[in-house]
Amino acid sequence: MILTLPSHAHGFVHARLDRQPGISGFGTVLHLARLNHFSARDFATAFGFGFQYREDLSQVLAFSAARQARLKHVVTGVEDVPEIWRPHEWQPFEGHLWQWLPWRLRLCPCCARTGYHTNLFQMPWIERCPWHDVPLLEQCRRCGTPWSEGFKRTGVLLQCPCGVDYVKEHEVLDSALVLEGERQALIETYLSWAQDQRSQAVLIGPEEPDPGARLAIAALVTAPASLRPWTSMWHRASYETHRRDLLRRPASQPPKEDARTATTQYAKSFWPGLPGMAQLPATLAPTLVAVTRELAAGLSDSALTSREREAWSLAPNKRAVIGSSRQELLLLPLQRVVGGLYLDVRMLPRSAYRTLSLLAHRLINNDPAYAHGASGSHALLGAAMSKVLAPAYAAGFTVVAGRYLPALYDHYRLRAGYRAPWLLLNCDQQGASSVRIAWSQRRSWASIEVADQAKQTVRGGSRHVKKTTRGPQRARG
Repeated sequence: MILTLPSHAHGFVHARLDRQPGISGFGTVLHLARLNHFSARDFATAFGFGFQYREDLSQVLAFSAARQARLKHVVTGVEDVPEIWRPHEWQPFEGHLWQWLPWRLRLCPCCARTGYHTNLFQMPWIERCPWHDVPLLEQCRRCGTPWSEGFKRTGVLLQCPCGVDYVKEHEVLDSALVLEGERQALIETYLSWAQDQRSQAVLIGPEEPDPGARLAIAALVTAPASLRPWTSMWHRASYETHRRDLLRRPASQPPKEDARTATTQYAKSFWPGLPGMAQLPATLAPTLVAVTRELAAGLSDSALTSREREAWSLAPNKRAVIGSSRQELLLLPLQRVVGGLYLDVRMLPRSAYRTLSLLAHRLINNDPAYAHGASGSHALLGAAMSKVLAPAYAAGFTVVAGRYLPALYDHYRLRAGYRAPWLLLNCDQQGASSVRIAWSQRRSWASIEVADQAKQTVRGGSRHVKKTTRGPQRARG
């Protein structure tokens, strides 16, 4: 993989772009714009592309292939986009990370002084600069203005309206080659590791925008042995982030046919994602019953009828309400039928239900595991589904039952809100080998939808901007 740009820059003043390993598309524009004193109005003429002021320039240069090609052509004379400009190349897993996670420009203040930025800084699991050991910044230190907002006001990259300028032109020229060797060593090692990981790891999430997922995704990725010399740059796990690690446990012999059938049927209940009744394994009954009882512990004795208490697996109570039971509360909890255990998946949060559907798809299509019946791969994926299902059941139960019993929200564990699950699945020749699960920061109950609601969710709807009669302001060249 080529880590630098060619040495020529077609008439621009620059400090050896061919000696800046790992520099991003935004870093290239930052480097050239500040040395050549270009403002936002000059970009269309100088770099061959325009942009809207409402756009984050760093995001545009990370995901717009057309503008990347124009910039590369202006700078080098060819239009093949460098791989280091694509954020996907820096991910140690497959998956559309930035489709669901908000993009925020992050930079090292020491690297910014010399006009350097790399997409490594954008990865959620990177917390500090590996070369200066300082925290990465998303906004001005003095006034807290985000970098993109400051650019809108001043027209000069990384020059804040409060007067702080984070780039020093003379340092861009004087210290261009100081860290070349150190950057080259880290970037080569990191990209090689990320490429290897993408062939065996995949990110599974709720497939919806989740601003609180940054810490959860950071907790999914840990430093490998090859990057131990730069361990200080990695995110340090927070007590606020709940994480579970599941490993495959090989068995002495393949599971019996009825056990495998039960696991497959469990997965098919959640795939292809159509609302209905899911058939659950018997081992889940104690967990879900315990969840129901814990949620009901804060209710008064007269909150439920005798029949509702029986459906919720609660002990009989003489103070129970005498009257007609509410059908929704009777069908909400786990249903025991002669043929097994069933759960109405319409009561689950949509985000968790989509995650369960994706896991179910992985289990059903876990082809290598069929040739290695004793590998434990199917059991691992089934366990991962159960770990996601239990908290999702608690959240959905709270939302639906809370319509009739608002006192449920007084529970000390439910006041903060709901957490969405994110998973990192690792595979090998024998199927799934490990699963790491992390839950995002809690969000308000008002933002949670369950599948029984009439309102339909449109994927990616948050990315569409309402049309107005007045077009957005465009930077003029």
